[in-house]
Order: sequence, then structure tokens, then C-alpha cells
Amino acid sequence: MSEEVIINDEVLLQHICNYEPLYKKSNPGYKSVLQKENCWQSVYKNLKLPVAAVKARFKSLREKYRREIAIENSLSRSGAGLNIRPHWPLMSFFKFMNEDTTGRETTSNFLSDIEDNTNTQEIYVVENIDSPSDINNYIIGDGDSSASQSNISIIEDKPTTVTQTRNKRKKQISNNTEEGEVDSILTTVSKAISCINETPKKRNKVENFSIYLVSELEAFPPIDAELFMDEVVNNLIKYKQELRQRDNLY
Repeated sequence: MSEEVIINDEVLLQHICNYEPLYKKSNPGYKSVLQKENCWQSVYKNLKLPVAAVKARFKSLREKYRREIAIENSLSRSGAGLNIRPHWPLMSFFKFMNEDTTGRETTSNFLSDIEDNTNTQEIYVVENIDSPSDINNYIIGDGDSSASQSNISIIEDKPTTVTQTRNKRKKQISNNTEEGEVDSILTTVSKAISCINETPKKRNKVENFSIYLVSELEAFPPIDAELFMDEVVNNLIKYKQELRQRDNLY
């Protein structure tokens, strides 16, 4: 029968605090899966415990930290004093880990999941735990691999995709609707103008002659067109004078 060893939570957190890539998002190695795995291997070698057991225990302690913060915030909002309940001794370790990532302590400012930067995550969960108090007193065997596997399970966690917010979708739908209405109005106006332009007009003989004259004049070279227009204007003036004289006779 293998010898059973109790994990010392304080010693575990002390070792983890020495490897910033495991908890500090501002550290360049936080997003490196390989570097984080090397850090876990170092913790494992120092504690003489399986990596799966170390990760599972740290995850359990992190969950307890979240509950403690939630309780403190609840007591603070209700006006009750925080001294009415005992202080969790390991709180200082997690506050140290969260120093550069939190402006103040809230339930949303916690360490992210250990393997949150990989597409397929391996999350180690300690089974057969009935209550938070059982977590603190949990005993993990240090014998063969089969003994450890009886208490440790590996769960595949698929990555989640980031979706657009509901407000952004509503705004896009509204913009598309407005653009469709504008396009519809422009189409209607364009059709109306086309109908007006295509409607045949009844022209008199003078209008037809002016159109013919302009079309012929546009075909002239520019200099010849100017000479022709000057000649027409002079003849027009003379003809108008003759008309006035004729009208005065009657």
C-alpha cells in the first residue's frame, strides 16, 4: 500500500508564487503554454507530487479564494463588519498574485483558468469532495500512477468563441434598415426622373428648328461656329428692325 502524503497548501502556494507565468498576466510567459508547463514541472519536482495533483489542488484553492472574496464583498455591501468571520490565512498569497491585474478586489478579478491560453484545455479536477472543508483536508496518495488516477480525472474543455454583443448586432440591423430605406427612396426618384425624361413632348415648328440648328452648329469647327453665330445674330437684328418698320406702317 502506498504511503499517503498531505499537501501543504502554504508550501504549494509559496512555490507557485515563484513562477509568475502561472498567474501573472503581465508576464511575457503567461501566454506561453510550454513555459507554463515547465513551471508546473518545477513545482512538481520541488513538492514530489504529480503535476495533475498540483494543478487540481491549486484550482481548488483558487475557487476558495473566489468564494472568500464574494463573501467579503457581500458583507461590505450589507454594512456588516468583516471581523465577524475568521480570516482565511492563504488570502495573502492570492492577493499577491493579483496585485498587478486588479485595481480592487471584486468577484470578477480572479486568476483565469490555468490552461486558458490553449485551444484544447486539460483541467484537472479532484473528485469525491463533498464540501469546501473536505477540500482543505484532502489527502492525495504519492504512490503508483493508478492510485493517483483514481482521484484525478482529465476533462476536455473546448474553446469558446467570442461573439458580438447584443447592442452591436442591434446597431448593425438598424444601420442596414436605414440604408435599405435610403436606397429604396433613391430608386423611386430615379425611376420618376427617367419616366419624365422618356415622356415625349409636343414641340412646335420653332422648337424643332432650334434643335436642328443647334445639332448642326455643334458639328461645326469652333471658329466656323462662332462666325456662323455672329452672322445669324446680325441677320436677326436686321430682320427685327425690318419688322418694326413694317409694323409702324400699318
